[in-house]
Amino acid sequence: MSYSIDFRRKVISTREEEGLSIRETAKQFRIGPASVSRWINQIAALLNNSESCCFASQFWYKMLVTSDLQFSYEA
Repeated sequence: MSYSIDFRRKVISTREEEGLSIRETAKQFRIGPASVSRWINQIAALLNNSESCCFASQFWYKMLVTSDLQFSYEA
């Protein structure tokens, strides 16, 4: 299933704001934890300027620059 950019933004921002685990976030939004994990990994790869994120970089770049989301990632 394909989720809208607004939905993905809401999922990720809710996880960050509420300090939820991936599993808790997925349960709250009734989606698979693999989706949440994948979105987090794609953002992290983009923030780390990894070449492995090229397929998702435009999507996540748009998401990050059009939101107030302050995503933190620790390698």
